[in-house]
Amino acid sequence: MDFCRHVNPFRICTGLKIIGYFMIILVAGIISMSYIAVIVIAWGPQIYHEGIFSSSSLLAALIVVVFHILLVLLIWSYTMVVYRDPGSVPVNWSSNMSEESVETGNSTTLSHNDALKLAILLLYLIMMPLE
Repeated sequence: MDFCRHVNPFRICTGLKIIGYFMIILVAGIISMSYIAVIVIAWGPQIYHEGIFSSSSLLAALIVVVFHILLVLLIWSYTMVVYRDPGSVPVNWSSNMSEESVETGNSTTLSHNDALKLAILLLYLIMMPLE
């Protein structure tokens, strides 16, 4: 049993940081591919060939400007998500549910019957024809 004190099972988890870097590269690749598809292939050549002041190029320019604004917001928010600390639960936090309701089985979640009724209602609203 003495050898178990020196075994660190969390040493296996040190490779998970590499997966995190892979996810950042994956998101950067998806953003790059969407930029190439929207700007370089679809709308950029139209602005370049027809000039900025034709009617179709004005629409293309508007789409390019909106795309760049959304792109900046996307990159900014993703950077904040990756590099900010998510925080922790405050020390004085307590849940709204009392321990008695958890023990007796009373919960605030939907019952199976209520969830089924809600699903049927949603399907009805989706399938209802428009007037």
